[in-house]
Amino acid sequence: MICQNCNKELPKGWLFCPTCRAKSGGPSAPKVPISKSTPNSTFIPQTSGNATVQNSGPNYAGFWVRVAAALVDTIILWAIAASIMLFFALAAGWHTAGLITAAINAVITLFYEAYFTSRNWYATPGKRALRIWVADTNLQPIGFGLAMGRSLLKIVNLFTFGLGYLMVAFTDKKQGLHDFMVRTVVIRH
Repeated sequence: MICQNCNKELPKGWLFCPTCRAKSGGPSAPKVPISKSTPNSTFIPQTSGNATVQNSGPNYAGFWVRVAAALVDTIILWAIAASIMLFFALAAGWHTAGLITAAINAVITLFYEAYFTSRNWYATPGKRALRIWVADTNLQPIGFGLAMGRSLLKIVNLFTFGLGYLMVAFTDKKQGLHDFMVRTVVIRH
């Protein structure tokens, strides 16, 4: 589907344009379901019991694509941490640099995802590279507060020994524990 306002391609199933934030399906847009608005849209069959049901909703990002996006983000965060470590090592010595870098990196990591998922990108650079976006369960953009809550709640997954992340592979909307808690989804474009 193409945005009526800025002519950019909309992610499958999104109710707003990530570029100009205009609501899709405006007055001049045809009144058809989002998934059938483009001739190229693919339907992923899902099984429910013994019957196969056609998926007419958004394409939720699965476990492995989210792992790949997290690896890209981890590389970026490591590069930032290494730069901070080098700066403080040259200024104050290696022992002090490690402590300062750990504290600064913890704060950066929390704000990194919250900042990017609540801005015009709606995704961290890693998610953006793999064409996945974060939205609420109504497929609307999330604000900074909700994004920060989502980022903080990822710490809960540490107490579940990673099972909170593994839930992505087994839930209908591919939600992890942190997604369930703040009512968000990750959609694949």
